[in-house]
Amino acid sequence: MIMRGDGGVMEVSEMKKRPILTMLSGPAASVIGALMYLRASNGIYFEVGGTSTNIGVIKNGRPAVDYSIIGGHRTYVNSLDVRVLGVAGGSMVRAKKGGIIDVGPRSAHIANMEYACYHDPKEFEGAKLYYIRPRENDPDDYIAIKLNNGESTTITNTCAAVVLKILKPGDYALANAKYDAAYAGMKLLAEEVGMSVEDTARTILQKSCEKIVPVIESLIEKYKLEREQITLVGAGGGAGTLLTFTANMMHLKYQIPKNAEIISSIGVALAMVREMVERTVPNPTAKDIADIKKEARERAISSGAVPDSIEVYVEIDEQSQKVTAIAMGSTEVRTTDLMKNCDEQEAKKIAAEAMNIDSSNVVLEATNGQIFVVTAKLKSQRYKHVCVIDKKGFIKVQHSNGVVLKTTVEKAPNDLKQAWDEASNFSSEVRINPDAYVIVGSRLLDYSGIPELSQVSGLMVAEIADQKPDQPIILVMCHNEL
Repeated sequence: MIMRGDGGVMEVSEMKKRPILTMLSGPAASVIGALMYLRASNGIYFEVGGTSTNIGVIKNGRPAVDYSIIGGHRTYVNSLDVRVLGVAGGSMVRAKKGGIIDVGPRSAHIANMEYACYHDPKEFEGAKLYYIRPRENDPDDYIAIKLNNGESTTITNTCAAVVLKILKPGDYALANAKYDAAYAGMKLLAEEVGMSVEDTARTILQKSCEKIVPVIESLIEKYKLEREQITLVGAGGGAGTLLTFTANMMHLKYQIPKNAEIISSIGVALAMVREMVERTVPNPTAKDIADIKKEARERAISSGAVPDSIEVYVEIDEQSQKVTAIAMGSTEVRTTDLMKNCDEQEAKKIAAEAMNIDSSNVVLEATNGQIFVVTAKLKSQRYKHVCVIDKKGFIKVQHSNGVVLKTTVEKAPNDLKQAWDEASNFSSEVRINPDAYVIVGSRLLDYSGIPELSQVSGLMVAEIADQKPDQPIILVMCHNEL
């Protein structure tokens, strides 16, 4: 199987037909690693390397996907919506007498230097600070240090994190770092810019994170993430260097998983087959949508997905009249995974952590033994926090304004309208419809991208037609704002 830029995998034969789909597969592998390995649901993915940082979004257990932009040009190739910034663990400092100018985009790796914090502290005795141009056309104000053994080194974000003791035991970036070496290098720069050693280190990290914060804010706005439920998920060898500082600046939770430095490899191993079908269909009927879903499912099977594992969700863009169906399924290898099954107590614990509330405030609203719907409601709220968790402990839906209704296949069409109306937003001149999800057996039918009740109802009836009339199902509606 070969990794694709949209976060899925495909067989080698398919890759030969469409090699362009592997574009940007590196960042995609990291996002999928965070998604599957951490069971992340809503958050900002944050991979910090030595030279660059990749930032992306995970919402409702799925990575955000958009058309790739290459060299400023928008393509028609879908990939994970990942932003790449020229600031990371090895970024070099630009300075002048009396102040720090900037951090990055050049790194110690590009300048062919080591980080100051990885040297023997004795090498800084009599060391001298000087300025360099890492590449021919670069500014000539990047900081370097000539050590007493004749070698050159440089100060990086990692050095600043070591000085401020941000890195924790076990952090990959801390492996061979020496505080005395980092301090000695930072002291030379502090004397040059007229600041204390600690303030110099803090300024370096602040300037780096000031580049990251606007990108995160733009992603929060674009994907309408609920701020109180966001977790910054760190990965890459330099995660501890910038993630902690950024999270504190933004007052957000953060998480760095075990094996963060090799999360990309884990992501490739755990990735699922992913196929997408797009069609322009004016005023699509339920049958039109069902046909497109079927085509996406068949493509996923041809790419190596096990039929019973495939889930398909649909997005409808009313302005462009475009219908998109995305099918995701497991490979034969992945269906034999050994992850333990989730029980009711664990589901409540996972939900409480995800919703950032005390576990005593959550209740198991509904379950069919295969999928759990956990809710919480504060006195001031009209709607409930809703968290839908599957048997493996993965969060499939998470929303702070939801309606849950238990019903049967026979009663589902009428109850769907009731729940739909209850979760609709009438606060503005235009009615804002909810996102709809239907739970039947082990399947979560995701209709969140379908805007009209008639489309959702028609599609739901078609997809549950093979079930017995008294088969229990669960309806989950998520209230939307402008």
